[in-house]
Amino acid sequence: MSPIRTGPRRWGQWRWQFTWQPETNAAGLLFFGAVMLFMSTILLGILGKYMYRAHRLASEGKFATGTVVKKVMQPASDNGTSDTSYEVDYNFTTADGHDIQGNDRVDPDEWDQLKEGAPVQIEYAATKPQINQIGAIEGPIIIGEIGLVIASIMWLAGATLAVKGLRGPWSSPKEGAHRSKTPAVMPGMVDLGVPPFLKNAGPFGLFATITMIIGVVFLLVAVANFNQERKFRSEGKIATAIVLTKSRRVEHDQQNNAYESHYDLDYRFTTDDGQSVRGSAEVSWDSWKSIHERDPIQIIYLSRRPSKNRLVTENSTSIIWSTAVIGAALAGGGAILLGYGFFITKRKQRAQASGWAD
Repeated sequence: MSPIRTGPRRWGQWRWQFTWQPETNAAGLLFFGAVMLFMSTILLGILGKYMYRAHRLASEGKFATGTVVKKVMQPASDNGTSDTSYEVDYNFTTADGHDIQGNDRVDPDEWDQLKEGAPVQIEYAATKPQINQIGAIEGPIIIGEIGLVIASIMWLAGATLAVKGLRGPWSSPKEGAHRSKTPAVMPGMVDLGVPPFLKNAGPFGLFATITMIIGVVFLLVAVANFNQERKFRSEGKIATAIVLTKSRRVEHDQQNNAYESHYDLDYRFTTDDGQSVRGSAEVSWDSWKSIHERDPIQIIYLSRRPSKNRLVTENSTSIIWSTAVIGAALAGGGAILLGYGFFITKRKQRAQASGWAD
């Protein structure tokens, strides 16, 4: 919504109108549409398979007592292409006398509790017993249904954008450059979509605000980590944990346009008062390769909050200090730019006030 001044230079004579001027770009629409289609198709495939099994078990599920045949732990590969998984092979007999063999992935804690040759409860679909699992289905199905709806909406939106991009006008670079020179706000209009300070301060205001916010976030994270490290040193207790899983996750670094791998360990330990606690930690590539599933490792935890724990060998002091220095630099630099932008704003406001007075 933008006010357009009509008439002489006097306050109060403004009229308002809603303006919507989309800059369509066929290539951009096609790209974003294709990305949304790709992501939503994968999501629909995963959720569709899960929901099909869940609905079959929920609508015609029956229970039987099976027997654990074999327990298998699939370790994570050394090159990080796969994560740790715990699997159980079993067999059971349906109500109509059919012998079925099954396999299911379970949680490491449940894998430890199950014994080969011991009985185990199996849920299966009556008309298709090949759909089966250990125990009853967990979690509300409504969550999966909501996920399917969201994925379907994403797919439709992506398809719409892709079709519009294919059918839309494709502009040449010269035409795009010509349009880019067109001012977003016509003379005599004041854009209220941007705060006056940022409008008058130019790039300094926007850049300073973003920089200062990022710096404050870095400082808050550093303060929280410093406080937690202090507690580890004052009241931390050492325990021996068992490594349960190793996993690798890949994140995209947009600043350097590169993919970065992170290596995580999932472990379980017992506190002094007998409480079993699960924990996780991110480690270096060398540590990840040298540690194997079911190996003992030393961890430190807070006696009052055992959920706060880390590896004894993990020394994050240097990282915390780096975070604090970066946060202070960004916050300080943002504050300086913010002050400079405020000075520019005041100076422009005084100049404009003098012009209106004339």
